[in-house]
Amino acid sequence: MKIGLLKEKIGHLYNKVSARREGAVEYVRRKCDDIPPQKRFKVVAMAFALFALLALFVFGKSMYNIYNGVHSNPDFGNIKQMPMPDKGDKTDTNIFYGSENSME
Repeated sequence: MKIGLLKEKIGHLYNKVSARREGAVEYVRRKCDDIPPQKRFKVVAMAFALFALLALFVFGKSMYNIYNGVHSNPDFGNIKQMPMPDKGDKTDTNIFYGSENSME
């Protein structure tokens, strides 16, 4: 009984959010269509210019930090060394890939 009531409430909430989302999308689409083409081009050009400047800033800052040695030194102490065979030994692939025999 309670699971059915819960599903009904979740469905009602989903429908409410879905309807509101569709209304918001239509509102934004209507507002964007009302903008004249010249102004729309200016808005898109400014957004692209802002994106390009931010990308150049991030790239430049990372290059500056690499050049000045300001970078993190990760600790790889938790990585174990894999057992490597000697040159004269026959390689046992079961060490690396496991055996084809089932373990019973």
